[in-house]
Amino acid sequence: MSLLDGLIDEAARATGLGGDARKLVAVVAGYIFTVPGGLKGFRDKFAKAGLGEVFDSWMGHALHPRSVSAGQVQHVIGNRDMIALADKAGVGSGAIGATLATVLPMLVRRVTPDGTLPTALPTTCSSSSTA
Repeated sequence: MSLLDGLIDEAARATGLGGDARKLVAVVAGYIFTVPGGLKGFRDKFAKAGLGEVFDSWMGHALHPRSVSAGQVQHVIGNRDMIALADKAGVGSGAIGATLATVLPMLVRRVTPDGTLPTALPTTCSSSSTA
C-alpha cells in the first residue's frame, strides 16, 4: 500500500466519502502540486493568510497538529478554486470547505514525514490504481 492509498483510506473514514475519497485526494494533491513551488508555494498561501503556523503543525515532524476551519481554507484557497475543486472532486460546493479542512492536514502530514516540503508529489505517494 502506498502512502497515497493510506491517505485515501484515512480520508474516506474521516469524511464519510468512502470510495469517492480516491478522486478527492487525487484532485487535491494535483491542485497543491500545481501551485508554483509545490507544497512550499501552497504553504506560502497559508502564511500570507496568517495561517503559516497552522500549516506547519500539520507537517510530519510536528507533535500537535492544529485544526483549520472551512472558512480559513476558503480564505487561503479562494472561492473560485474551492468551487473548481468541488466540481472536479465531485463534492458538493457546500461541503468542500469542511472536507478540505479535514483532508489537507492528513495530506500534508503524509507527504512531509521528515518535515521537508517537496516541490512535487513524492514518488512514495504514487498509486497504480490512480494512474
